[in-house]
Amino acid sequence: MKRLDLDILLQEGEGAMLEYKESLSASFARELVALANTAGGKILLGVRDDRTVKGIPDSNDLRARIQDIARNCDQTVKVLVQRLGEVTVVTVRENAGSDSLAAKRELCLIHSRTCCRNGEIRKRRGTSHSQTSSGGTFAAHRSGQGWVLGNH
Repeated sequence: MKRLDLDILLQEGEGAMLEYKESLSASFARELVALANTAGGKILLGVRDDRTVKGIPDSNDLRARIQDIARNCDQTVKVLVQRLGEVTVVTVRENAGSDSLAAKRELCLIHSRTCCRNGEIRKRRGTSHSQTSSGGTFAAHRSGQGWVLGNH
């Protein structure tokens, strides 16, 4: 990634595949999962919502925390962490190994189980993330044979 690429991402603004974060906040894991469950994308750490670069100090600790958060999601999220000037760019890969969201919903209807809230399935919708169901909270946990979903 080059400086010109960063300039383009800053001009583009937040969307379904791009998120700005001033710092590594409590919502970072939700953003990772939402991007992975949609089509992948990028999180720019050190950038305010108004597109100004605040910057974030680069350190091995920051990179380790990002990797730890990605590994500790219910299903590991694959990320690439790069430094570009004062910004840390986290590229999130699409979660291609999981079942489609439609299949997960169908599985929920078949098994009609209630699942833990920690496994909420999140998906990007425009500039934000949301739960995948429209009437309640769909949540998932791993069973011996894959994902089991429930409605909370």
